[in-house]
Amino acid sequence: MGIKDSYNNIKSLLVGRYGSGSSQYDDVRIDSSTNTLQTIDYAHHEIHAGNHYKAGFLNTNLVTDATVQLLFVTPDTTKWAHWTLTSQSTGAVKVEIYEGASVSANGTAVTRWNRNRNSTNTSTTLVYHTPTVTTNGTKMVTRYLGSEGFKQELSGEHRGDSEFILMQDTKYLVVLTAISDGIVGAIGGDWYEHADKH
Repeated sequence: MGIKDSYNNIKSLLVGRYGSGSSQYDDVRIDSSTNTLQTIDYAHHEIHAGNHYKAGFLNTNLVTDATVQLLFVTPDTTKWAHWTLTSQSTGAVKVEIYEGASVSANGTAVTRWNRNRNSTNTSTTLVYHTPTVTTNGTKMVTRYLGSEGFKQELSGEHRGDSEFILMQDTKYLVVLTAISDGIVGAIGGDWYEHADKH
């Protein structure tokens, strides 16, 4: 890849920067088999950078109208969470997302897994299960999934169609409600944390 002169010699190469240092650049190469340029999307890049996280909670024996609740608490900074919902069930459930929830107790802390297991970075967004809820807040999303005896997962959309950039210093409540007895239900979040460059 490059700009060629009349002698078919490469005069300049396409290069890219990978850091802010004066020597932190390298050639941009193409795949030798297909001559295509290989790229990854930004959310995938944030896994490599150690800034992409995952957390969730499940109940293995839900009865009708029983709930699984997760509370996501964002910090008062401009390093915002770019967040998507994940949900799974073995039967019919309703899943709702609320913004600006009020709680008298956050609940039990949930492990936030860094998706780059070699990174020591930790998420600034906190996650809890089974909070003591005073008010749910403003409902943003309602989804229904599953049917009796049929496992379904709510996370298969394109990220751009389902991602929310969460408001800083805000509590988000995710509620999964069982519509049938004896099912497994799980909810979670997948997010990366990023401060705008400009």
